Amino acid sequence: MRTPKILFFFTAMLLLQTIHAQTGDETSFFTGGDVFLSSSKSSEPPEFPGDVTKSSRTTVQTRPLVGKKLNKYWRAGVMLDISLTTNKQLNTYVLFPDTITTTQKANTIGLGGGLFAVYTLTPESNFSFYLMPNLSFDRTTTKFTTDGGEPDIDKVSFVSLAVNLGALYQLNDRWTAVMNFGRAGFNFTSDTYQPAGGEKTDPIKAGKLFAGLGLSNLNFGFWYNF
Repeated sequence: MRTPKILFFFTAMLLLQTIHAQTGDETSFFTGGDVFLSSSKSSEPPEFPGDVTKSSRTTVQTRPLVGKKLNKYWRAGVMLDISLTTNKQLNTYVLFPDTITTTQKANTIGLGGGLFAVYTLTPESNFSFYLMPNLSFDRTTTKFTTDGGEPDIDKVSFVSLAVNLGALYQLNDRWTAVMNFGRAGFNFTSDTYQPAGGEKTDPIKAGKLFAGLGLSNLNFGFWYNF
């Protein structure tokens, strides 16, 4: 799925470069973000003859932001993170002479936000690399059900202090193409679980360092300067 995203990104850059002429107006504020869509299906090999396990997963995520240009090097602003993930697993077990089928579903809703700053390394150039220190807060709620029964509920809170690495391409005075390809920082999580009809567990807290660079961290977006 990476190749179509890259082709779409560069095609959109060329179209915007053609449609939007340089205006020469000074701009201070900007808004933009990105949208991530993912859908996959899989089938696991049977443990016993006749058994079947089929899984599907769909994720929709949007991360809008708005900010202000402070000077030629620095920008700052606020961001949101909204996501929805649906998992479905169909299990078929052959227990001669009967066949048992179960359907498991997990729906996850995520909502968060945070603060960010952007430091542009070479602001005089149309193409430049950037560093983006950011502090974000997120919370996800996942409901697990089997055959439509009462759900188990898992709630996870995240606090993340990180630095993103990416590149900017100034298409014209109004439009900036943004590519992120790296991220490193510290993540703190607090997880509580409530089984169906049971009591909520005490929070399980953990912190860890993380770092990533490459295709797994690659995403594209656009900023509109106004």
